[in-house]
Amino acid sequence: MIAETCKTIELEKSLSNIELFEEFDLTDGHPWVSNINSNHANYYNCLYKIANREKPRRILELGTAFGLSAATMLKASPNIELFVSLDLGIYGEQLGFSQNNIDFARTRIHQWCCHRKIPLNRIRFYRANSQPGVVGDNENFGVEIRKWYDIPDLVRLLTHYEFDVIFVDGKHTDDGLYNDFVTVWQLLRDGGLIICDDLHDEKTYGKIFSWAGQTLESFHRFTNEHKAEIDDQYIWNYPRVMPMDYTGLRPFGLIRKKKRMILELTKKWFDFFNKQESLAIIQARQDHLASLGLDLSYKSVLEVGCGIGKDTCFFEKLGCTIHSTDSRPENVAEYLRRRPDRKGFVDIVDLNCSNSHVKFGKFNIVYCYGTLHQLENPSQCLKELSKNCKDLFLLETCVNSLDNGNINSVYADDQGEDKPFNEIKCRPARDWIMQELKKYYPYVYCTRTQPAHSDYPIIWPANREEFINTRCVFVASKRVLCHPTLIPDIPQSQGRLEPII
Repeated sequence: MIAETCKTIELEKSLSNIELFEEFDLTDGHPWVSNINSNHANYYNCLYKIANREKPRRILELGTAFGLSAATMLKASPNIELFVSLDLGIYGEQLGFSQNNIDFARTRIHQWCCHRKIPLNRIRFYRANSQPGVVGDNENFGVEIRKWYDIPDLVRLLTHYEFDVIFVDGKHTDDGLYNDFVTVWQLLRDGGLIICDDLHDEKTYGKIFSWAGQTLESFHRFTNEHKAEIDDQYIWNYPRVMPMDYTGLRPFGLIRKKKRMILELTKKWFDFFNKQESLAIIQARQDHLASLGLDLSYKSVLEVGCGIGKDTCFFEKLGCTIHSTDSRPENVAEYLRRRPDRKGFVDIVDLNCSNSHVKFGKFNIVYCYGTLHQLENPSQCLKELSKNCKDLFLLETCVNSLDNGNINSVYADDQGEDKPFNEIKCRPARDWIMQELKKYYPYVYCTRTQPAHSDYPIIWPANREEFINTRCVFVASKRVLCHPTLIPDIPQSQGRLEPII
């Protein structure tokens, strides 16, 4: 239990702040020097002890400030594989410091990493706004800072990885803490821990802190809304900074995410979705999609050919609302068995039928990955889904190795219980797909890079002896897209997306 852990920490010998920060060269040069030199400011010792017990490999932080909390958690985590920290980066200038606060933190902590031979690409700092809408810091300064979901490298990291510990110390006023909780909850692994601070009550602290009562309200609102997903929670009225009186108290909020039951697959057919080769393709194409810089966050999404739901979490992490469909009843049943919380948002729909998806209405994004080549009549699919698309149509499919302008029908292999839903499939040519999409969308693009997987050629025509499957990605839009990652022509050569780490 979290409460018992906190009580144990209170009885343990504390690490001094000098012990924590001297090796990071963080004992001066920032606004909290008085805390470093105090034996009474136990805030960072508390954070260290909590983080150390979690043994995290991946940590996410909202609110870098001058790097003290980042340094604390890194020192507490000898097995760290990835650390990502976000901040508006306006604090240094507001306080009259010569250096941007996030640059200050990055410089000091990267020096520490170099001494310990920790790769710098695994300890990352971003100037980014974690809040949705036109919202900044406690006084709403910094609204012009780029949103986290507008930074492709950050989207790649946060959609790909799950985090063991997430420390939230961003916007405190209004719904700031609540908004950050909603954002990071999808990024936290099952069984992981969220830590926040400054849960001051309004009655005692209302005249001292502008956020008093508001952070506490955000904490209770979120934990009430997500109680079915929460294993444990606790407000720890013990961590403190200077001064020594009651105004130095900085109550922590701690939330443990519940572990989901690991369900055995009900049929051998579903093993296909968990095969390493299938997971590798899903990972590669999601990473590639994240790299394109498209406006994907907080959108309505129609996901077709959803299988058992392996792609859904990508859009969930971006704050989207998703409706998913698949032609196989057994896929939908398995999806809902694994994710009963998605009931009412997953349907059995056959793309071979006319007006198959009209009843679901319009969506900002239609996501059709890994489905088109499974159909006998791909032109009908593209026409039907265009009726659902308000803005973006995202397409990934197996294609013909040659641009011959044809659908290129193929007969599917009979694999017993794994018999294909359609006995006749297709391998449409890239030029056929581009022309077909242009019937419904004024702007159609290929991508400059291909996903980092061997099924995606980078030289065309693709060598048939080299590829079992040849895959490609297309983006169709109702408005012009000015992204360097997209090209309006069919390329004869493409780059290969480089790994983010």
